[in-house]
Amino acid sequence: IDGTAVPDQDHLVTLEELDEILEEYDDGPFLCGDEPTAADFFWAPHLERYAAMLPGTRRGDPLFDPRGREYPAIAEWFHAMEGL
Repeated sequence: IDGTAVPDQDHLVTLEELDEILEEYDDGPFLCGDEPTAADFFWAPHLERYAAMLPGTRRGDPLFDPRGREYPAIAEWFHAMEGL
């Protein structure tokens, strides 16, 4: 809120943790299993913003692409959400 940029490491930790959560609960592609819940709809605008913003600002670094190979569970989540 004070205009200070969020450190890159904070973005990476968010993506890594979310990818681990999605992999840990392997009942389906969504955060709570095989059906979308409020949790998925809460995270959707945040992850869409990450997907639009991070690859463009960190060009060439695959760690900043939530739809990329580095985060397979998040990529699967995006695919499932787009299929709704």
